[in-house]
Amino acid sequence: MGTVSPHCTTDLVLRAARGKHRASDVARALLDPAPMLDALRAELDAGAYHYCPEFGPDRPEQPPSPPFPRGAWEGCRAQETPTNLPPPHRGGGLGWGQLSRDLGQECYRPGVGRAFWIREPKRRRIFALPFRDRVVQHLLIDATLPALERWYAPQSYACRVGKGSHRCLRRAIELARAKRFVLRVDVRKFFPSIDHAILRALLAPRTPPAWRWLRDVFLDAPIECERVAWHFPGDDLFTPLARPHGLPIGSLTSQIWANAYLTPIDHLLGSKLGLGTFVRYCDDLLVFDDDAGRLRDALAAIEARAHALRLRLHPEKTRLHRTSDRVGFLGFVLQRRGDGVSVRLRSENPRRFRLRMKSARALFQAGAIEVEELTARVRAWLAHARHGHTRTLCARELARLVL
Repeated sequence: MGTVSPHCTTDLVLRAARGKHRASDVARALLDPAPMLDALRAELDAGAYHYCPEFGPDRPEQPPSPPFPRGAWEGCRAQETPTNLPPPHRGGGLGWGQLSRDLGQECYRPGVGRAFWIREPKRRRIFALPFRDRVVQHLLIDATLPALERWYAPQSYACRVGKGSHRCLRRAIELARAKRFVLRVDVRKFFPSIDHAILRALLAPRTPPAWRWLRDVFLDAPIECERVAWHFPGDDLFTPLARPHGLPIGSLTSQIWANAYLTPIDHLLGSKLGLGTFVRYCDDLLVFDDDAGRLRDALAAIEARAHALRLRLHPEKTRLHRTSDRVGFLGFVLQRRGDGVSVRLRSENPRRFRLRMKSARALFQAGAIEVEELTARVRAWLAHARHGHTRTLCARELARLVL
């Protein structure tokens, strides 16, 4: 059997992980290289392995050599924006050896990302990290997620294996069928409002000591996000400016930490108020019960806890409904009718789909995309839409698609 010499271990691990070109694969390879090494030993035995010097430690940066998987390279380049591509896709080396040393010496610093605005479904500022920093974030989250999972309430569905938005929706439908009233809670400007000192205190007992410095690196890094200036009891005029706050939308740590930030409200509802009939997806919360007065008391308790977290509830979206009313949640509208629940897409969703298909059709006719990509876009929307009662809507939208 072929053996792996120490000088090319990094190359073997990273070549295997780079085959899929995902930050999570590279992160897993760095944490547990054994499966990758076993696969590549078989490559050595077959005489099919060729050393790639640009992946090795302390090698000069240069364009990829022939053994680099060109198909995966082109596929990754087609899917990523130029500023987010790993360096070899722009003609340079990955620098994994330097990254390993930076992490070992605790002197790693994130690179410069890019910020841009999206306007659908609403205006948001998104922050895209370089590929190298996404790999490090996966390392950090892989080390801290087990403790966070033990802390999470089972009614929390965002960014969790085996959960997700559609399972959250199905659970909300079950509760809407069984209960008379629903309290809808929405946090105003949630990501820009997250207070760093409170978040650090929540994460401290759930972050291994060896990883806390890296958590602080990402938490304290300069970010470009929307600014808010909420005042709370005890604040002076400059407190909102003096307290660091805000997480950039778009990074892995922001998603996980934002979900963790509202976990105290989950435990307030489930443990202290005895209201386990709720679902939460990030900052969207539905609490169900047959007693409207109990839900009003719960709203007062939620608002007090939100203020303790330096958050404000949205004054228009936070309100008490009957389950027989139309209640928006996760892009759908729920309404109990007799013993069943009607589940419809929000009205703007088909409109946005038609606009996207208009652009995709123009690209297809110009030869910019293949029919397979166009079909995949249609199937993705159908897979989402069919979680509601949308058979007629889907048939009508498909009939509109004339190429």
